[in-house]
Amino acid sequence: MASENSSSSRTTTLATTLAHSSTTPHVFSTPIQFKLDEKNFLTWEQQVQATITGLELSEFLEGSTAPPQYFSQEDQVSNIINPRFLQYRRQDSLIVAWLLSSMTPTLLTKMVGLTTSAQIWKKLKIYYATQSRAKIKKLKRQLKTPKRDRSVVVYVLDVKRVTDALAAIGAPISEEYHIEAILDLLTLVTLPGHNGLHK
Repeated sequence: MASENSSSSRTTTLATTLAHSSTTPHVFSTPIQFKLDEKNFLTWEQQVQATITGLELSEFLEGSTAPPQYFSQEDQVSNIINPRFLQYRRQDSLIVAWLLSSMTPTLLTKMVGLTTSAQIWKKLKIYYATQSRAKIKKLKRQLKTPKRDRSVVVYVLDVKRVTDALAAIGAPISEEYHIEAILDLLTLVTLPGHNGLHK
């Protein structure tokens, strides 16, 4: 009898909890304007962050602790699932679908096996951070070791191209460094025996 009363009381409590947590999950009807590929993560990330923050859903990408699936061991045995957990999982699944729908096939293959938006977000951040570090090193090396036998105009344009590329991947160089790179190149092309100084 006591067990029945306890179960009835628990069901009533869960019903009350569900009534107070019946916020309708947000359905993303507007897709991100462009597909995520190997080169546009920063602009893609900016749009995702703005949308998620505006909808107050940042906790999902940050991997904040989800509500427990069961309130107690008794609920687990009876398979009485916490309504807040169901609500959280439903919203997270909608975010996952929205993120995946905005990726190119190449990126989608890297997301296989990931089930939450936090897992996807962490994977993307690590992947693009690794890619960016390698690219930054390569671009900065180009500033230090330019191709020879080219005109001054082409050298200056090369410096601009490299600095723009660095800015595009979130690693802009200072104006002072930019000027220093140009001066270094001008020094190089005016060295005796160098025939790259052309107009």
